[in-house]
Amino acid sequence: MELAPELAELESLMKRAESAQWALHDLTEESRAVAASTWAATATDATGSVRASTDADGVLGSIELSSDWRLLVGAERFAGAVTEACQNAVQAGVMAWAKVAEKTGLDRRLREVLEYLDGTAAPPSWMQARGPRPPFPTASMSAATESDDLRAALTTGESSGVAAQGKLTVTIDLAGVATCQADPGWVSRQNTAQLNENLAAALASARGRFKAWKR
Repeated sequence: MELAPELAELESLMKRAESAQWALHDLTEESRAVAASTWAATATDATGSVRASTDADGVLGSIELSSDWRLLVGAERFAGAVTEACQNAVQAGVMAWAKVAEKTGLDRRLREVLEYLDGTAAPPSWMQARGPRPPFPTASMSAATESDDLRAALTTGESSGVAAQGKLTVTIDLAGVATCQADPGWVSRQNTAQLNENLAAALASARGRFKAWKR
C-alpha cells in the first residue's frame, strides 16, 4: 500500500514522457540545427595573444598563438592564457545559441516541455502526439562507445591530449570546455611555430574521441 503513490506517479511520468516524445525529438533536432549555425565561434584571451575556435559541434577546433605571445603573456602565464581563450570561444558559441533560441522561441518550448514532464504544468498547446515512436540513435551510440578511449572519456567526463612527451596537455570535458597545462620551462624554450604545432597535436588527440562520440 505504501508504494501506491510512488507507482501512480511513475505511471503518470511514463504517460507524460510517451506523449512528449515527438516534441522532445523535434526540439532536439531544432536545437542541433541552431547549434550547427551558431556554435562555431572564435575568441581570444584578454591580451589577444591566444586565439581559439570551436567547430559547429561546439568542440574546440583550433588554438593559435600570435607572434608576440612571449611579450604579452610569457611562459609562466602561457597555459592560463590558452585556457582563457578556449573557454571564451566555447562561451561565445553558447551565447550565440542562446540568442537564436530566445528569438525563435526554442528555449520557451524546451522549458514548457520540461515543465510538463516534471508535472508542474499542463501539456503545451502546440504539442501533438503522432505516429510511431521517433527514432533514437542507439546504434551509433553503441558503436561509438566500443572504443576504450571513449569509454574512459565518458567515465571520467574528460579527454586529454598530450604533446612534447607530457610537457603540454590539452583537456576537453563533456561540456566542450578546454583547459591547458604546460611546463613553463619547456614553453620558454619554444618558438611560436613549435608551440602552435604542439598545441595542434595535443588538441587533435583530445578532441578526436569526442568527435567520434558525437557521431
